[in-house]
Amino acid sequence: MSRPYARLLALYALDDLGAHSLSDITHAALLDHAERLRTRGLAPATVRRAFDPLRVIFRRAYAGGAISANPAHGLELPTGEVRPRDRAAGPALAAELVAVHPEARDQALWAAAFYAGLRLGELRALRWRHVDLATQRLSVEDAMDDKGGIGPPKTKAGVRTLPITPHLRRPLVALRGDAIPNPEALVFAEPDGRPLVYTSARRRAADAYAAAEFDAWTLHEARHSCISIWAAAIRNPKKVQTLAGHASIVMTLDRYGKELGLEDDETSAAVVAFLDAQGGG
Repeated sequence: MSRPYARLLALYALDDLGAHSLSDITHAALLDHAERLRTRGLAPATVRRAFDPLRVIFRRAYAGGAISANPAHGLELPTGEVRPRDRAAGPALAAELVAVHPEARDQALWAAAFYAGLRLGELRALRWRHVDLATQRLSVEDAMDDKGGIGPPKTKAGVRTLPITPHLRRPLVALRGDAIPNPEALVFAEPDGRPLVYTSARRRAADAYAAAEFDAWTLHEARHSCISIWAAAIRNPKKVQTLAGHASIVMTLDRYGKELGLEDDETSAAVVAFLDAQGGG
């Protein structure tokens, strides 16, 4: 595959689709991937260009008999105007957006998104044995899929250790209470112990935000806010990549370059070249 196509895959596809085999990627999954690219603020033309190497891969795989159907065939990609980038809450607003939730479980859930940058699947799979309040460290080792199955994160980069800041520790302590929880119990579970039902959590959140006269926020936006804060505070692309669990530093630079102080493609490219040369890619 050509170098431009390889770069497009690294920028826009590997973090989302790289852990899946070609036969597991469906037409619907590609549509979801396109929507996620749009929520990153990419122009429709950029989204279409990002799919060029994917079309080639699936066309060749289908022609060679590796897959029984081409999920990219007939794919309708966006053609409209550019959507704004995801909102990112600063530290003060993030604190308010956590505090508005009346239940301890929801405060802790949103704190884990705003202050640890966990993805939804990582939040749903988090167990108490992953949370060490004594050393103030949180381990991301698993992720939960839409069907409730638990397994490793999509990429090796998803396995990581994160600091538990006081902003996150307080809600976690309140959620845990005085009793020592079962290490295998899910941190963010329904009252009957079942895995978190996101639709219910989202509905409670919408009610809490409305009562406080805030626009509704999503857990995805909370994670984005967290990484934006890390980027502005740390100004170290490799460290931010590690904390965020991004499979490629190119994605970190592409999305958080401004917060990192890298506001143009030339500077970002220079950083990528430096990190690659130093073995940090």
